[in-house]
Amino acid sequence: MKLLKKVSIYTFIILLVVSIYKDLSIHSPISNQPDDEVELKEMPHNNTNVVKVKVQKGETVLSIVERINKAEKNLDIEQILDDFKASNPNADPYRLKSDTFYFFPIYD
Repeated sequence: MKLLKKVSIYTFIILLVVSIYKDLSIHSPISNQPDDEVELKEMPHNNTNVVKVKVQKGETVLSIVERINKAEKNLDIEQILDDFKASNPNADPYRLKSDTFYFFPIYD
């Protein structure tokens, strides 16, 4: 019985160490790499400039808009969502698909 306890404890410790190593060595799903911003254009319905951005895993409409607008301004969340919906009529701003391009508003 003592042998079974020792083997179980050693197995647990080895699995714990391997698990910690894998957690620390795998990259975070949220990336700080630059977006694939490919296009800047003006939307005719509200005279807002938008940029086409490829969404990465874990990003939200607000996080992308803050990043592309350098987060220096106080931005109205409702206005951001309205502009996003106007620029992307078939997209749900609360459920962005990663590796998909969307138009995001740029505020001057």
